[in-house]
Amino acid sequence: PSLSPFTAAPSLPGAPNVLIEVGSGTISEDATARVIAFATRNDTESTTGADTAAVTSTQLSYLWRVERVGDNSSSSVVATGNEPSLVISAPFLGIGRFRFSCLVTDERTGLSNEDVRILTVVGQPTQTLSIESTGSAGAYTTLFNASCQASGGQAPYLYQYESRIGGRRELISGLSPSGDLQNFVLPPGSVLVACLVRDAVGGESIGTEFGPIVVTSPFAPTPRPTASPPPTTGPSSTLAPTTAITASPSTLAP
Repeated sequence: PSLSPFTAAPSLPGAPNVLIEVGSGTISEDATARVIAFATRNDTESTTGADTAAVTSTQLSYLWRVERVGDNSSSSVVATGNEPSLVISAPFLGIGRFRFSCLVTDERTGLSNEDVRILTVVGQPTQTLSIESTGSAGAYTTLFNASCQASGGQAPYLYQYESRIGGRRELISGLSPSGDLQNFVLPPGSVLVACLVRDAVGGESIGTEFGPIVVTSPFAPTPRPTASPPPTTGPSSTLAPTTAITASPSTLAP
């Protein structure tokens, strides 16, 4: 049967009509799902009004089965039920994709029909981000290396890097299975570098930011030191060494 949340399972001749409703098909890891099987008898006997409701409620039986998708072990069945609806909490299921099936049997005829839907439980991965420069931080030509490690949600993960200056965001690298990024440059300005993570079932992080890192514009003139007359006595003067710009990581909302 189709996995669309709104398409009824095909009915066998004389078997009940069954439709499972799972809403949008995705819930967060702290939510509660109410999955409903809408079923009606499908025979030649005519019933009307209250008689229809009475016959439907007393002569249709339900058998629910909830399985983790991709798990072929004996522990794949996580829940069962025998009512028209099944209420189950996402924390009980855990993060992942789950197959909800409901077999409805007409007790008068013995004929059955089943519908199947997929419900995805998503979480929010978290991550740690570190960045280091290969030279003196702050120069436009400085190359940076970044490392991002994700946890939570459901592995495997995809990583994406972007720079943020004020309200402007620029992509540094697209989605990649590696959280390590090497030898990239940053645009001029006071720059935040963010790493965003997407997990295997579509859960996304809010993005961890590192910075700000102040990067000099490539078009800014390089100041030339002004020479002073050499002293008549004492050692020669020297220029003070350049102080490297450093940044400490912080976690902010994107």
